[in-house]
Amino acid sequence: MTEVDSNKQKKAYIFIDEYGTPALNIESSGVKPYFIYVAVLIESENLEKAKESLRFVRNKYNQGSPLKASKIPNDDKGHTKRVNILRSFSGDFPHVVQALIVDKKELTSPGLEIKKVFIKYFNRALLKIYNSYQYSEIHVVLDRTGSPAFAEELRRYMAKHIPQEDLFYRNSFTLKDDKEEEPLLQIADFYASCIGKVFCDKKMNTVQANALYNYLREYTFCECFPRERMNYLCAKNAGDNEYCEEIVDMAIKSAYAYLESSKSSETGREIVKYFLMENQFYPFRIICSGQIKDRLKLQNLQITNPIEEISHLRDAGVLIISPLDKRGYKLPCSIEEIKRFYDRISRNVIPQLRRAFTLNRVIVEGSVGKINILKDMEQLSKLVKVVTSPLEEQIQKKGIS
Repeated sequence: MTEVDSNKQKKAYIFIDEYGTPALNIESSGVKPYFIYVAVLIESENLEKAKESLRFVRNKYNQGSPLKASKIPNDDKGHTKRVNILRSFSGDFPHVVQALIVDKKELTSPGLEIKKVFIKYFNRALLKIYNSYQYSEIHVVLDRTGSPAFAEELRRYMAKHIPQEDLFYRNSFTLKDDKEEEPLLQIADFYASCIGKVFCDKKMNTVQANALYNYLREYTFCECFPRERMNYLCAKNAGDNEYCEEIVDMAIKSAYAYLESSKSSETGREIVKYFLMENQFYPFRIICSGQIKDRLKLQNLQITNPIEEISHLRDAGVLIISPLDKRGYKLPCSIEEIKRFYDRISRNVIPQLRRAFTLNRVIVEGSVGKINILKDMEQLSKLVKVVTSPLEEQIQKKGIS
């Protein structure tokens, strides 16, 4: 039985909660600049593990009380508590976190416009789960204290776009309380708060924000609206010599151009989204091949050679570099990073061209001029001559063409 066939026999549970409010008057005291919705996907076979993990966290870190992220203090003690809980959740049960982060400064319409953005985003996310994994059942649970209008619109939108006999015949879409009716909503609430802390809390220092993100990054998929750079961490991390906005803008535009291209592949799009998320949170981090494979596996996408996928993305114009003396990939943040990448290319390419010249010379001399492979390969021959011209001149003086 294939992995997809196996998934057809499984049930998926999706728990959705929010951080912040749709209010656009962000200048008012206490109003967050971002509005965040988070969906936590847990397969049915891992549901009991998730419940056990939540009970453990509540007993160890919350005196057995329901886990309410807003009750965790914004101090060093509270930060330590968040990290410990993230560490526990990340290792106790398999799950995936989908998040949409809306920059309210870029919105001019009232809450209705935000609601439409969320509906479109989560409908797309749920459709991806439905189409890619083909679960036999999907059960969506929203926190009852959230926006009723959003919940109703999302329910109707899903009913319209996903066949009734597949999604709503055996599946459910419900509003529940996160204390008594569905405690697992507390996990979604906690994740929404952690992502909100990274983006919204100006009091949180860079070290703390990075610590939270280090636990989130492996299984969290973030998208931003509008599609633009959010440099909360960049602004704190980067000095003038390390960070060039012009280069970052070019890299991000090249990534979004690929996402919007009709020629892009699903695998390529997911890799690009991964690079964009890393750039938003931690622009100097290197992504290795193993992390790319693990990331895609979470989305039911299998690849054998990440290097080949990166090559396709570069051929399509996505500005991805491999820093010199480091194994991995990233979007560039400075001119110096690109120079070092070009240096890496030259260290690989120029020795190969010189080897081609040396080997061809052996063949020419050994065949007494009858065989000259480079002579029939015009483009390669020109490149070889560029890097070996002094040697070429010496050979020609000996009468070998």
